[in-house]
Amino acid sequence: LKKQKRLEKEDFTLAFAVRRAYELDPENSEVLALKEKTDTLTNDLIESFLEQAETELEKIEEEDSPLKKSKIYINAMNKYLKTLQLDPENNSALTQNEAIKSELEYIINDLLNSAKDSLSKGDFKGTNSLVKPCSEIDKILYGKYKDALAELLYELHYKWAAALLKKKDYKGASSKIKTAIRAKHTKEANELKKKISRVKKESDFAKSFKK
Repeated sequence: LKKQKRLEKEDFTLAFAVRRAYELDPENSEVLALKEKTDTLTNDLIESFLEQAETELEKIEEEDSPLKKSKIYINAMNKYLKTLQLDPENNSALTQNEAIKSELEYIINDLLNSAKDSLSKGDFKGTNSLVKPCSEIDKILYGKYKDALAELLYELHYKWAAALLKKKDYKGASSKIKTAIRAKHTKEANELKKKISRVKKESDFAKSFKK
């Protein structure tokens, strides 16, 4: 408390620690005194987080891209989550949180459909570029789309590995099939992994005779 200039994250850490201490021992005289000293700081932080979230959401109307919209929603939601850590019953944060979750569900479904469409066209890099934003949204949604993402990762890297094998890029194919297996362990993936290893050895053996 004696520190004159603190960063917002330091203020938040202090305010949150005091709130947790008060929850655990609301009759402790030292905790009560500390809570009284930090009440203004806590309220200022809550007001600031709500304002920052609203400022973020104002940018939504300017964006058409689902990817850019998702980043805005995630930034805003992080501010609302911080608000709720300091004030779990804050009505504004609770209401906006639920609204943002609905918007993010719409976006992740849109992105997953786009990823499947790209994959059906053999656009592996395009599909892969959508995996990370989908994963980031899924974290906010507490893993609701975990299985769908695992299936997408598997299908993407299995097909990518097979395509690289045809191009005789054995190192790339090996890397992709390992990623596929991490996402989902299947018999076909194991068979492709063995095939890649076998064909690579045959290729290396043939090259050794040419030297």
